[in-house]
Amino acid sequence: MFSFKRIDKDTFELEYNGKTHTITSDLEKVVQLQQIDFEARVLLNKKLKEQGATIEDLQYEKKENGKTIIDDSQLQLLLEECKKEATYNKLKKIIKDTTDLDLLQIAKELGEKDFQTFVSEFVINMSGEGEKTPSK
Repeated sequence: MFSFKRIDKDTFELEYNGKTHTITSDLEKVVQLQQIDFEARVLLNKKLKEQGATIEDLQYEKKENGKTIIDDSQLQLLLEECKKEATYNKLKKIIKDTTDLDLLQIAKELGEKDFQTFVSEFVINMSGEGEKTPSK
């Protein structure tokens, strides 16, 4: 249903549903992907603010063996959810801007396993790290 083919060092082709999209490696988009952790933290803070909560509200002190331990497992869970949301939002924009394809539609059409492969290969190729042979 899809394949990636390296044309040259900075260009690859995505064939998806019978249409070919030529995509150039783009350092700016790679940098945008690297900002996901920061954007996830901003999203976390925004969500907490909307709820009238703080990071400290998600941390709990426990005493174990005479030591005070801060349990931030709830904070880490929420941060992971924010990372997923930030990643989805960023990839949705990048893929729409470069191919005019809708990420949600791709996910529905491919299913979970193939969708993960698609996203991984897209990011690898966009960053210029992809193979010089067609993907399987």
